[in-house]
Amino acid sequence: MNLRWSILLGSLCIIYPVAGGDRDEQDTLLTLHGAVEYAINYGLSMRVAVNRRQSSAVDLFTAREALMPTARATLSTTGQRSLSSSKASFSAGASVGTDYDLSPSRFLYYRAGRNRSIAAQYDVDQQRKDIASEIILQYVKTVGAKKLIEVEEQNVEYQQRKLEEIEALFQQGVKAKSDVLQQKTGVFEARSRLLSAVQEFHRVKFTVLDILGLPLSDRYRFDTTAVMALLFCFSADTARQPLAPSQETDEIAAQRNRVVAAEATLTGSRYAYIPSLSFSAGWSASAEGRNAGSSAESLTNGGGSSSLHAGASLGIPLFDKKQRWLQVKNAGINLQTAQLELERLERAFMLAVERAELDDAMALEQIAVATVRSEAAQEALQATEERYAVGASTFIELNAVRSNYTEAQSALVQARFDRISSRIVLLQETGRIDQVIALINMRPAEKRY
Repeated sequence: MNLRWSILLGSLCIIYPVAGGDRDEQDTLLTLHGAVEYAINYGLSMRVAVNRRQSSAVDLFTAREALMPTARATLSTTGQRSLSSSKASFSAGASVGTDYDLSPSRFLYYRAGRNRSIAAQYDVDQQRKDIASEIILQYVKTVGAKKLIEVEEQNVEYQQRKLEEIEALFQQGVKAKSDVLQQKTGVFEARSRLLSAVQEFHRVKFTVLDILGLPLSDRYRFDTTAVMALLFCFSADTARQPLAPSQETDEIAAQRNRVVAAEATLTGSRYAYIPSLSFSAGWSASAEGRNAGSSAESLTNGGGSSSLHAGASLGIPLFDKKQRWLQVKNAGINLQTAQLELERLERAFMLAVERAELDDAMALEQIAVATVRSEAAQEALQATEERYAVGASTFIELNAVRSNYTEAQSALVQARFDRISSRIVLLQETGRIDQVIALINMRPAEKRY
Protein backbone atom coordinates (compact mmCIF):
# COMPACT_ATOMS: atom_id res chain seq x y z
CA MET A 1 0.00 0.00 0.00
CA ASN A 2 1.48 3.37 -1.01
CA LEU A 3 1.81 6.38 1.25
CA ARG A 4 -1.23 8.14 -0.15
CA TRP A 5 -3.61 5.32 0.69
CA SER A 6 -2.00 4.83 4.10
CA ILE A 7 -2.65 8.46 4.98
CA LEU A 8 -6.18 8.19 3.61
CA LEU A 9 -7.07 5.20 5.74
CA GLY A 10 -5.39 6.72 8.76
CA SER A 11 -6.97 10.17 8.78
CA LEU A 12 -10.08 9.90 6.64
CA CYS A 13 -11.76 6.59 7.20
CA ILE A 14 -13.13 4.34 9.89
CA ILE A 15 -13.35 0.71 8.85
CA TYR A 16 -16.31 -1.52 9.61
CA PRO A 17 -16.65 -5.13 8.41
CA VAL A 18 -19.54 -5.98 6.14
CA ALA A 19 -22.17 -8.03 7.92
CA GLY A 20 -23.25 -11.37 6.52
CA GLY A 21 -21.85 -13.78 3.94
CA ASP A 22 -18.29 -14.85 3.35
CA ARG A 23 -17.21 -11.55 1.86
CA ASP A 24 -13.82 -10.25 2.90
CA GLU A 25 -14.56 -6.72 1.76
CA GLN A 26 -15.08 -3.92 4.26
CA ASP A 27 -17.23 -0.83 4.23
CA THR A 28 -15.38 2.44 4.68
CA LEU A 29 -17.08 5.25 6.59
CA LEU A 30 -16.07 8.67 5.27
CA THR A 31 -16.30 11.55 7.72
CA LEU A 32 -16.88 15.11 6.59
CA HIS A 33 -13.81 16.27 8.51
CA GLY A 34 -11.65 13.61 6.90
CA ALA A 35 -13.01 14.31 3.42
CA VAL A 36 -12.25 18.04 3.72
CA GLU A 37 -8.78 17.41 5.11
CA TYR A 38 -7.92 14.88 2.43
CA ALA A 39 -9.22 17.08 -0.40
CA ILE A 40 -7.22 20.07 0.86
CA ASN A 41 -3.99 18.17 1.39
CA TYR A 42 -4.00 15.89 -1.64
CA GLY A 43 -6.37 17.45 -4.17
CA LEU A 44 -4.95 18.00 -7.65
CA SER A 45 -6.00 21.66 -7.79
CA MET A 46 -4.41 22.29 -4.42
CA ARG A 47 -1.12 20.77 -5.51
CA VAL A 48 -1.09 22.95 -8.64
CA ALA A 49 -1.60 26.08 -6.52
CA VAL A 50 1.21 25.04 -4.16
CA ASN A 51 3.57 24.49 -7.09
CA ARG A 52 2.77 27.97 -8.40
CA ARG A 53 3.52 29.43 -4.99
CA GLN A 54 6.86 27.62 -4.91
CA SER A 55 7.68 28.92 -8.39
CA SER A 56 6.96 32.50 -7.30
CA ALA A 57 9.11 31.95 -4.21
CA VAL A 58 12.01 30.93 -6.45
CA ASP A 59 11.48 34.05 -8.59
CA LEU A 60 11.51 36.20 -5.45
CA PHE A 61 14.75 34.58 -4.29
CA THR A 62 16.30 35.27 -7.69
CA ALA A 63 15.25 38.93 -7.57
CA ARG A 64 16.61 39.31 -4.04
CA GLU A 65 19.94 37.74 -4.95
CA ALA A 66 20.22 40.15 -7.89
CA LEU A 67 20.49 42.98 -5.36
CA MET A 68 23.61 41.46 -3.79
CA PRO A 69 27.16 42.20 -4.98
CA THR A 70 29.16 39.62 -6.90
CA ALA A 71 32.58 38.38 -5.79
CA ARG A 72 35.25 36.43 -7.61
CA ALA A 73 38.64 34.87 -6.95
CA THR A 74 41.15 33.94 -9.63
CA LEU A 75 44.31 31.86 -9.51
CA SER A 76 46.44 31.69 -12.63
CA THR A 77 49.80 30.37 -13.77
CA THR A 78 51.60 30.46 -17.11
CA GLY A 79 54.86 29.08 -18.43
CA GLN A 80 56.89 29.59 -21.56
CA ARG A 81 60.06 28.11 -23.11
CA SER A 82 62.11 29.68 -25.83
CA LEU A 83 62.67 27.55 -28.95
CA SER A 84 66.05 29.16 -29.70
CA SER A 85 67.47 28.50 -26.22
CA SER A 86 66.85 26.29 -23.27
CA LYS A 87 65.62 29.12 -21.08
CA ALA A 88 62.19 28.74 -19.46
CA SER A 89 60.19 31.13 -17.31
CA PHE A 90 57.02 30.82 -15.29
CA SER A 91 54.59 33.31 -13.75
CA ALA A 92 51.80 32.97 -11.20
CA GLY A 93 49.10 35.32 -10.10
CA ALA A 94 46.12 35.62 -7.75
CA SER A 95 43.30 38.15 -7.58
CA VAL A 96 40.18 38.76 -5.51
CA GLY A 97 37.52 41.27 -6.49
CA THR A 98 33.93 42.30 -6.08
CA ASP A 99 31.46 44.18 -8.27
CA TYR A 100 28.21 45.91 -7.44
CA ASP A 101 25.73 47.46 -9.85
CA LEU A 102 23.43 50.15 -8.48
CA SER A 103 20.28 50.06 -10.58
CA PRO A 104 16.84 51.32 -9.46
CA SER A 105 15.16 48.80 -11.74
CA ARG A 106 16.47 45.88 -9.72
CA PHE A 107 14.90 47.13 -6.52
CA LEU A 108 11.55 47.56 -8.25
CA TYR A 109 11.76 44.13 -9.84
CA TYR A 110 12.41 42.70 -6.38
CA ARG A 111 9.33 44.51 -5.08
CA ALA A 112 7.28 43.11 -7.95
CA GLY A 113 8.52 39.60 -7.19
CA ARG A 114 7.62 40.01 -3.53
CA ASN A 115 4.06 41.03 -4.39
CA ARG A 116 3.72 38.15 -6.83
CA SER A 117 4.84 35.78 -4.08
CA ILE A 118 2.22 37.24 -1.72
CA ALA A 119 -0.41 36.87 -4.45
CA ALA A 120 0.55 33.21 -4.91
CA GLN A 121 0.02 32.60 -1.19
CA TYR A 122 -3.42 34.20 -1.41
CA ASP A 123 -4.15 31.92 -4.37
CA VAL A 124 -3.29 28.90 -2.25
CA ASP A 125 -5.60 30.11 0.52
CA GLN A 126 -8.42 30.76 -1.96
CA GLN A 127 -7.95 27.36 -3.57
CA ARG A 128 -8.07 25.72 -0.16
CA LYS A 129 -11.37 27.45 0.62
CA ASP A 130 -12.84 26.62 -2.80
CA ILE A 131 -11.95 22.95 -2.44
CA ALA A 132 -13.32 22.80 1.09
CA SER A 133 -16.55 24.51 0.02
CA GLU A 134 -17.04 22.17 -2.93
CA ILE A 135 -16.45 18.99 -0.96
CA ILE A 136 -18.73 20.17 1.87
CA LEU A 137 -21.51 21.02 -0.57
CA GLN A 138 -21.30 17.67 -2.33
CA TYR A 139 -21.06 15.81 0.98
CA VAL A 140 -24.19 17.60 2.26
CA LYS A 141 -26.02 16.76 -0.97
CA THR A 142 -25.04 13.11 -0.54
CA VAL A 143 -26.36 12.95 3.01
CA GLY A 144 -29.51 14.77 1.91
CA ALA A 145 -30.05 12.25 -0.88
CA LYS A 146 -29.63 9.47 1.69
CA LYS A 147 -32.34 11.03 3.86
CA LEU A 148 -34.66 11.21 0.86
CA ILE A 149 -34.12 7.48 0.35
CA GLU A 150 -35.30 6.89 3.92
CA VAL A 151 -38.50 8.84 3.22
CA GLU A 152 -39.17 6.84 0.06
CA GLU A 153 -38.42 3.56 1.86
CA GLN A 154 -41.01 4.40 4.50
CA ASN A 155 -43.52 5.07 1.73
CA VAL A 156 -42.74 1.73 0.06
CA GLU A 157 -43.20 -0.08 3.37
CA TYR A 158 -46.53 1.68 3.92
CA GLN A 159 -47.77 0.88 0.43
CA GLN A 160 -46.69 -2.74 0.81
CA ARG A 161 -48.58 -3.10 4.11
CA LYS A 162 -51.69 -1.61 2.53
CA LEU A 163 -51.40 -4.03 -0.35
CA GLU A 164 -51.27 -6.97 2.05
CA GLU A 165 -54.31 -5.65 3.94
CA ILE A 166 -56.33 -5.15 0.77
CA GLU A 167 -55.40 -8.56 -0.61
CA ALA A 168 -56.56 -10.11 2.65
CA LEU A 169 -59.86 -8.21 2.44
CA PHE A 170 -60.18 -9.24 -1.21
CA GLN A 171 -59.86 -12.88 -0.21
CA GLN A 172 -62.67 -12.29 2.26
CA GLY A 173 -64.79 -10.70 -0.43
CA VAL A 174 -64.78 -7.27 1.19
CA LYS A 175 -62.66 -5.46 -1.41
CA ALA A 176 -62.93 -5.51 -5.16
CA LYS A 177 -60.26 -6.60 -7.61
CA SER A 178 -59.89 -3.02 -8.76
CA ASP A 179 -58.80 -1.99 -5.26
CA VAL A 180 -56.05 -4.61 -5.32
CA LEU A 181 -54.86 -3.46 -8.73
CA GLN A 182 -54.98 0.15 -7.64
CA GLN A 183 -52.85 -0.59 -4.61
CA LYS A 184 -50.36 -2.57 -6.68
CA THR A 185 -50.04 0.50 -8.87
CA GLY A 186 -49.31 2.55 -5.77
CA VAL A 187 -46.62 0.06 -4.70
CA PHE A 188 -44.95 0.20 -8.11
CA GLU A 189 -45.04 4.00 -8.12
CA ALA A 190 -43.50 4.09 -4.64
CA ARG A 191 -40.74 1.73 -5.75
CA SER A 192 -40.12 3.87 -8.80
CA ARG A 193 -39.72 6.94 -6.62
CA LEU A 194 -37.36 5.00 -4.37
CA LEU A 195 -35.28 3.93 -7.36
CA SER A 196 -34.99 7.54 -8.52
CA ALA A 197 -33.85 8.59 -5.04
CA VAL A 198 -31.25 5.81 -4.99
CA GLN A 199 -29.93 6.85 -8.39
CA GLU A 200 -29.60 10.47 -7.25
CA PHE A 201 -27.78 9.32 -4.12
CA HIS A 202 -25.24 7.36 -6.13
CA ARG A 203 -24.74 10.27 -8.51
CA VAL A 204 -23.81 12.77 -5.80
CA LYS A 205 -21.89 10.12 -3.87
CA PHE A 206 -19.70 9.34 -6.86
CA THR A 207 -19.15 13.08 -7.32
CA VAL A 208 -17.62 13.23 -3.83
CA LEU A 209 -15.45 10.20 -4.49
CA ASP A 210 -14.33 11.68 -7.80
CA ILE A 211 -13.27 14.95 -6.09
CA LEU A 212 -11.29 12.96 -3.54
CA GLY A 213 -9.76 10.76 -6.22
CA LEU A 214 -11.14 7.59 -4.64
CA PRO A 215 -12.44 4.52 -6.51
CA LEU A 216 -16.08 4.84 -7.54
CA SER A 217 -17.28 2.03 -5.30
CA ASP A 218 -20.38 1.34 -3.22
CA ARG A 219 -18.24 0.29 -0.26
CA TYR A 220 -17.97 3.88 1.00
CA ARG A 221 -20.51 5.10 3.52
CA PHE A 222 -21.02 8.65 4.75
CA ASP A 223 -21.11 9.83 8.34
CA THR A 224 -24.04 12.18 9.02
CA THR A 225 -22.95 13.56 12.41
CA ALA A 226 -21.23 16.72 11.16
CA VAL A 227 -23.98 17.38 8.61
CA MET A 228 -26.64 17.19 11.32
CA ALA A 229 -24.60 19.68 13.35
CA LEU A 230 -24.57 22.04 10.38
CA LEU A 231 -28.30 21.52 9.92
CA PHE A 232 -28.99 22.50 13.51
CA CYS A 233 -26.59 25.44 13.41
CA PHE A 234 -27.94 26.93 10.20
CA SER A 235 -31.55 26.41 11.30
CA ALA A 236 -31.05 28.53 14.42
CA ASP A 237 -32.66 31.93 14.72
CA THR A 238 -29.27 33.65 14.58
CA ALA A 239 -28.86 32.36 11.06
CA ARG A 240 -31.62 34.73 9.99
CA GLN A 241 -29.36 37.69 10.54
CA PRO A 242 -27.60 38.76 7.33
CA LEU A 243 -23.84 38.42 7.19
CA ALA A 244 -21.65 41.45 6.65
CA PRO A 245 -19.34 40.48 3.80
CA SER A 246 -15.60 40.76 4.27
CA GLN A 247 -13.78 43.57 2.53
CA GLU A 248 -12.27 41.23 -0.01
CA THR A 249 -11.74 37.57 -0.71
CA ASP A 250 -8.36 35.96 -1.02
CA GLU A 251 -8.80 35.96 -4.77
CA ILE A 252 -9.27 39.74 -4.80
CA ALA A 253 -6.34 40.22 -2.41
CA ALA A 254 -4.15 38.14 -4.71
CA GLN A 255 -5.16 40.21 -7.74
CA ARG A 256 -4.58 43.43 -5.82
CA ASN A 257 -1.01 42.31 -5.15
CA ARG A 258 -0.59 41.47 -8.81
CA VAL A 259 -1.63 45.02 -9.67
CA VAL A 260 1.02 46.37 -7.29
CA ALA A 261 3.56 44.01 -8.87
CA ALA A 262 2.59 45.20 -12.35
CA GLU A 263 2.97 48.84 -11.26
CA ALA A 264 6.44 48.13 -9.87
CA THR A 265 7.41 46.31 -13.07
CA LEU A 266 6.25 49.25 -15.19
CA THR A 267 8.18 51.74 -13.07
CA GLY A 268 11.24 49.52 -13.16
CA SER A 269 11.02 49.32 -16.95
CA ARG A 270 10.90 53.11 -17.15
CA TYR A 271 13.90 53.42 -14.84
CA ALA A 272 15.90 51.41 -17.35
CA TYR A 273 16.47 54.74 -19.17
CA ILE A 274 18.32 56.09 -16.11
CA PRO A 275 22.12 55.63 -16.10
CA SER A 276 23.36 52.97 -13.71
CA LEU A 277 26.37 53.06 -11.42
CA SER A 278 28.83 50.19 -11.12
CA PHE A 279 31.44 49.81 -8.40
CA SER A 280 34.36 47.40 -8.31
CA ALA A 281 37.22 46.70 -5.91
CA GLY A 282 39.88 44.04 -5.66
CA TRP A 283 43.40 42.90 -4.94
CA SER A 284 45.83 41.19 -7.27
CA ALA A 285 49.36 39.80 -6.97
CA SER A 286 51.80 38.27 -9.49
CA ALA A 287 55.32 36.85 -9.52
CA GLU A 288 57.72 35.53 -12.16
CA GLY A 289 60.58 33.05 -11.99
CA ARG A 290 62.66 30.61 -14.01
CA ASN A 291 60.68 27.65 -12.71
CA ALA A 292 57.24 27.05 -11.31
CA GLY A 293 58.51 26.44 -7.76
CA SER A 294 60.34 29.73 -7.55
CA SER A 295 57.34 31.67 -8.86
CA ALA A 296 54.97 30.12 -6.32
CA GLU A 297 57.46 30.65 -3.50
CA SER A 298 57.97 34.28 -4.49
CA LEU A 299 54.19 34.88 -4.55
CA THR A 300 53.74 33.21 -1.17
CA ASN A 301 56.57 35.10 0.50
CA GLY A 302 55.33 38.45 -0.68
CA GLY A 303 57.69 38.70 -3.61
CA GLY A 304 56.67 39.91 -6.99
CA SER A 305 54.12 42.69 -7.28
CA SER A 306 50.71 43.23 -5.67
CA SER A 307 48.12 45.96 -5.96
CA LEU A 308 44.73 47.13 -4.73
CA HIS A 309 42.26 48.68 -7.09
CA ALA A 310 38.86 50.33 -6.85
CA GLY A 311 36.74 51.94 -9.48
CA ALA A 312 33.36 53.27 -10.42
CA SER A 313 31.66 53.59 -13.76
CA LEU A 314 28.52 55.22 -15.08
CA GLY A 315 26.60 53.28 -17.69
CA ILE A 316 24.54 55.48 -20.00
CA PRO A 317 21.97 53.60 -22.09
CA LEU A 318 21.91 54.68 -25.72
CA PHE A 319 20.55 52.52 -28.50
CA ASP A 320 19.18 49.03 -27.80
CA LYS A 321 16.89 48.42 -30.79
CA LYS A 322 13.92 49.76 -28.78
CA GLN A 323 14.11 46.91 -26.30
CA ARG A 324 13.50 49.23 -23.32
CA TRP A 325 10.60 50.87 -25.12
CA LEU A 326 9.04 47.49 -25.80
CA GLN A 327 9.48 46.49 -22.15
CA VAL A 328 7.73 49.66 -21.01
CA LYS A 329 4.92 49.13 -23.50
CA ASN A 330 4.42 45.52 -22.49
CA ALA A 331 4.53 46.39 -18.78
CA GLY A 332 1.85 49.05 -19.32
CA ILE A 333 -0.41 46.56 -21.08
CA ASN A 334 0.09 44.03 -18.27
CA LEU A 335 -0.80 46.68 -15.69
CA GLN A 336 -4.02 47.58 -17.50
CA THR A 337 -4.93 43.90 -17.77
CA ALA A 338 -4.33 43.38 -14.05
CA GLN A 339 -6.41 46.43 -13.15
CA LEU A 340 -9.30 45.30 -15.36
CA GLU A 341 -9.16 41.82 -13.84
CA LEU A 342 -9.27 43.34 -10.36
CA GLU A 343 -12.32 45.39 -11.29
CA ARG A 344 -14.00 42.31 -12.75
CA LEU A 345 -13.33 40.30 -9.60
CA GLU A 346 -14.69 43.06 -7.36
CA ARG A 347 -17.89 43.35 -9.40
CA ALA A 348 -18.27 39.57 -9.52
CA PHE A 349 -17.78 39.46 -5.76
CA MET A 350 -20.56 41.97 -5.13
CA LEU A 351 -22.91 40.20 -7.54
CA ALA A 352 -22.17 36.76 -6.07
CA VAL A 353 -22.81 38.00 -2.53
CA GLU A 354 -26.15 39.55 -3.56
CA ARG A 355 -27.24 36.34 -5.27
CA ALA A 356 -26.11 34.18 -2.37
CA GLU A 357 -28.04 36.33 0.11
CA LEU A 358 -31.19 36.08 -2.01
CA ASP A 359 -30.81 32.31 -2.38
CA ASP A 360 -30.21 31.95 1.34
CA ALA A 361 -33.29 33.99 2.20
CA MET A 362 -35.33 31.95 -0.28
CA ALA A 363 -34.06 28.68 1.20
CA LEU A 364 -35.12 29.84 4.65
CA GLU A 365 -38.59 30.66 3.38
CA GLN A 366 -38.81 27.31 1.63
CA ILE A 367 -38.25 25.57 4.96
CA ALA A 368 -41.19 27.46 6.47
CA VAL A 369 -43.41 26.62 3.51
CA ALA A 370 -42.36 22.96 3.47
CA THR A 371 -42.93 22.66 7.22
CA VAL A 372 -46.50 23.96 6.96
CA ARG A 373 -47.17 21.77 3.95
CA SER A 374 -45.83 18.69 5.76
CA GLU A 375 -47.98 19.37 8.83
CA ALA A 376 -51.05 19.91 6.65
CA ALA A 377 -50.36 16.73 4.68
CA GLN A 378 -49.96 14.73 7.87
CA GLU A 379 -53.25 16.01 9.25
CA ALA A 380 -54.98 15.29 5.94
CA LEU A 381 -53.56 11.76 5.84
CA GLN A 382 -54.68 11.02 9.38
CA ALA A 383 -58.19 12.34 8.72
CA THR A 384 -58.49 10.43 5.43
CA GLU A 385 -57.34 7.17 7.05
CA GLU A 386 -60.01 7.58 9.74
CA ARG A 387 -62.71 8.20 7.14
CA TYR A 388 -61.44 5.29 5.06
CA ALA A 389 -61.62 3.00 8.07
CA VAL A 390 -65.33 3.73 8.50
CA GLY A 391 -66.04 3.63 4.77
CA ALA A 392 -66.52 7.40 4.35
CA SER A 393 -63.58 7.76 1.94
CA THR A 394 -62.52 5.81 -1.12
CA PHE A 395 -59.26 3.97 -1.58
CA ILE A 396 -58.32 6.29 -4.46
CA GLU A 397 -58.65 9.32 -2.18
CA LEU A 398 -56.47 7.66 0.44
CA ASN A 399 -53.74 6.93 -2.09
CA ALA A 400 -53.81 10.50 -3.35
CA VAL A 401 -53.51 11.90 0.17
CA ARG A 402 -50.71 9.45 0.99
CA SER A 403 -48.85 10.52 -2.16
CA ASN A 404 -49.20 14.17 -1.16
CA TYR A 405 -47.86 13.35 2.29
CA THR A 406 -44.79 11.60 0.89
CA GLU A 407 -44.09 14.48 -1.46
CA ALA A 408 -44.45 16.94 1.43
CA GLN A 409 -42.00 14.95 3.56
CA SER A 410 -39.50 14.80 0.72
CA ALA A 411 -39.88 18.52 0.07
CA LEU A 412 -39.22 19.27 3.76
CA VAL A 413 -36.06 17.15 3.80
CA GLN A 414 -34.89 18.74 0.57
CA ALA A 415 -35.60 22.25 1.88
CA ARG A 416 -33.58 21.65 5.03
CA PHE A 417 -30.54 20.42 3.14
CA ASP A 418 -30.91 23.17 0.56
CA ARG A 419 -30.70 25.56 3.49
CA ILE A 420 -27.32 24.09 4.46
CA SER A 421 -26.08 24.39 0.89
CA SER A 422 -27.25 27.99 0.48
CA ARG A 423 -25.65 28.98 3.77
CA ILE A 424 -22.35 27.35 2.81
CA VAL A 425 -22.39 29.18 -0.53
CA LEU A 426 -23.10 32.47 1.24
CA LEU A 427 -20.25 31.94 3.67
CA GLN A 428 -17.95 31.02 0.81
CA GLU A 429 -18.87 34.07 -1.25
CA THR A 430 -18.39 36.38 1.76
CA GLY A 431 -14.99 34.87 2.56
CA ARG A 432 -16.11 33.09 5.73
CA ILE A 433 -16.05 29.41 4.79
CA ASP A 434 -13.50 28.92 7.58
CA GLN A 435 -16.40 29.22 10.03
CA VAL A 436 -17.91 26.06 8.56
CA ILE A 437 -14.55 24.29 8.58
CA ALA A 438 -14.04 25.26 12.23
CA LEU A 439 -17.46 23.84 13.11
CA ILE A 440 -16.67 20.61 11.28
CA ASN A 441 -13.29 20.31 12.99
CA MET A 442 -14.76 20.61 16.50
CA ARG A 443 -14.55 17.55 18.66
CA PRO A 444 -17.95 16.03 19.48
CA ALA A 445 -17.65 17.21 23.09
CA GLU A 446 -17.18 20.80 21.92
CA LYS A 447 -20.28 20.91 19.74
CA ARG A 448 -23.38 22.51 21.17
CA TYR A 449 -26.49 21.10 19.59
